[in-house]
Amino acid sequence: MKKSSILKAFLFGSVLCVSAVTAQATLLVYDDFSYSVPDQTSIAGLNGGTGWGGAWVTNAYGTPSVASGQINIRNLGAAKLEGYKWDIGPNSLRVNAQGAGGNAIVSRALGTALAVGDRSGSSYYLSSAFYRIDSDSTNGTEQVEFAFMQGSTQLLNMGFNNFEVAKIQYGAETALDPNGTIYPINNNYLLIGQITNNTDGTVTLRFACLGVGDVLPTDEASMVWNVEVENVVLTGSVDKLEIRVGRYAQQGYFDNILIGTSFSDIAIPEPSMAALGLGLLGLMVVAVRRRR
Repeated sequence: MKKSSILKAFLFGSVLCVSAVTAQATLLVYDDFSYSVPDQTSIAGLNGGTGWGGAWVTNAYGTPSVASGQINIRNLGAAKLEGYKWDIGPNSLRVNAQGAGGNAIVSRALGTALAVGDRSGSSYYLSSAFYRIDSDSTNGTEQVEFAFMQGSTQLLNMGFNNFEVAKIQYGAETALDPNGTIYPINNNYLLIGQITNNTDGTVTLRFACLGVGDVLPTDEASMVWNVEVENVVLTGSVDKLEIRVGRYAQQGYFDNILIGTSFSDIAIPEPSMAALGLGLLGLMVVAVRRRR
């Protein structure tokens, strides 16, 4: 066997390795709340993670804070989460609206604005682990939402209405899960949202909540969306993300908040060095066999 064959296999494998890594390069923002602060420290002013345009900001209601302990979503489906971007860190975000005079809101500016309705064919993806406590159950002002903001104006939001049903709101319209699935409190969930800019100028919006027994998707094709709205006329530039917990929703916990431009940014596991090494070794073995 010629040394050149091994070298070619090595170079080819290296290119594949680099491609696999750079495929993850479109992650826009991320925060796993791994702040080295005591439990119940206010989130206001903390500035961890990557891709953001400023620190976390809170409103006058509730007590949003860093919560000691992660949201364990390893009980979701049979898939193993180790190595995935949903394999979460030591802390989480607690948005406590209990006893507040209004809805608790925590927000953060984005380092890169998200163009909506620009005919580009591009997409944005949001994901977060989620856990909610609600001992009140008044079914009034209990919404939990991720709001995509242009300054102080909401372009759209994704989350749950007062009755724990998945929803998407845009303009004056609200789309609910057509199956009316109710996601009980005191459970761990994985939330995934998508905004797609269609080339005809309209926007497609999708939202999914994965709970116990649901199969975790390994690619976008295997996603099952709870709410999907097509041909939405919506334009703007999202420069801020708001997390809202209604005044009677008690407490919402969030972890590993990610926004990216591909599904792999929020879901697909990044290739480990061991996996890349095995792939490279396999290519070299093939090259050796072909030369014999």
